[in-house]
Amino acid sequence: MEIKYIDSKSNKLFKYLKNFKKKKYRYEARCFMIEGIVVLKEALSYSTPLYTVTTEAMLDQVRAVIDGTILVVSEALLNELSDTQSPQGVIAYFPFVHTSELPSSGRFILLDDIQDPGNAGGLIRSADGFNMGVIMTPACVDIYNPKTVRSTMASIFRTPLIILKSKRELAALKGRFDIVVTDVVDAESSVDFPFKKDTVVVLGNEAGGVSDDIKAYADATVRIPTEGIDSLNVNVAGSILMYEMQR
Repeated sequence: MEIKYIDSKSNKLFKYLKNFKKKKYRYEARCFMIEGIVVLKEALSYSTPLYTVTTEAMLDQVRAVIDGTILVVSEALLNELSDTQSPQGVIAYFPFVHTSELPSSGRFILLDDIQDPGNAGGLIRSADGFNMGVIMTPACVDIYNPKTVRSTMASIFRTPLIILKSKRELAALKGRFDIVVTDVVDAESSVDFPFKKDTVVVLGNEAGGVSDDIKAYADATVRIPTEGIDSLNVNVAGSILMYEMQR
C-alpha cells in the first residue's frame, strides 16, 4: 500500500481526476467515479479502482479495505472533486462496467431514451434486485453521470448493462427474445401477461413514451392497470413490471 498526499489544486493528477465530473473525459478515459465508503466496499467485490481519494479523517477506514495507492487530500480539495454538496470523505474511480455485446438469453428491461438520472439509476437498482439485465439506447442519460451512479447504490457493478450502438440492433434480438413494449392504450394487462424466459420489456422516454423505431420490433404491448391516472413514473412502472416478470 502507498499513501500519497495532494495539497494543491494545481497538482496534475488532481486536475486529471476533477475532469471526470464531465462526460467527455469519462468516456475518453473509460473511467467513472463513485462516492462513499459503503458503496466502495460493495464495489470492491466486483472491480478494482484505478484511483482512490480520501481525507485524513477517513484514511483509516479506506486503508482497511484498499490495497493499492491511496491519495489523501484536504476536505476543501475533496469538495472540488465531489459531485455532492455533502461529500462522504472518499471518492474512487473505476473502469467502465457496461458492454455493447447483445445478450443471447435472459430477461432484460430496455430503457428507450430515458433522460432522468434518478429514473435510470433506480431502474438499474430494481433490475439488480430482480436478477435482470438492462439495455439502454444510445440517447439515454449517461449511466456514469454521478447522479445516476448514486441512484444505483452500487447496483451498477452487479447488473448486466448493455448500451446499444443503434436501435436497429434490436432486429438481431427478434425471434430469440420476446420484445414487449409498454403503452397505455391497445395493450394487454401486465397482470395476466405470460412473460417468457427470454424477454425484453421496453420502457419509454418520460415525455414521449416508447419510440416508433422500437415499436416496430414489438411482439406484444402491455400496460399496468391503474385507476384515476393514465400512467406511472417510469421508475415505478419498470419496477412493477420486473416484479410481474418474476412472478
